[in-house]
Amino acid sequence: MYAEIATALSSVKTISDITSLILKSKITDAVRDNSIELNSAVIALQTAIAGIQAQNYELLNENNRLKQQLVDLKNWETEAAQYELKEVAPGVLAYAFKSAPEKATPPHWLCANCYQNKEKSILQQGRKSGPLGTPLDCSRCKTYLRI
Repeated sequence: MYAEIATALSSVKTISDITSLILKSKITDAVRDNSIELNSAVIALQTAIAGIQAQNYELLNENNRLKQQLVDLKNWETEAAQYELKEVAPGVLAYAFKSAPEKATPPHWLCANCYQNKEKSILQQGRKSGPLGTPLDCSRCKTYLRI
């Protein structure tokens, strides 16, 4: 991103130099005597302007992408604050929903692996229970837990 800004500033300097050149010379004399130089200067100016517009477009896209990442991060932080890491069985960790009387959300657990990747994936009861306990599956990362 810094390289794009430096290039944009360089292009602005080029435009400034070309504009100064055009203004310093008498345009009528340039048209009559040096129309080729004037046309070359105009083409260089148009090329520089097009380059700056392209760089501006790229910077605006990058800025919008970064703004969206910031919004997503803030949204995740708000969502993540509703959970806490708990040992749901000996040696088995999951993020448990912090229940509150005003929340209508039922108690549930999130996959610890997905949670670390800033993704919310509710652990669902998997295959049939057996003597080893109730199985829980993460549909996103395919983690399998037995509690």
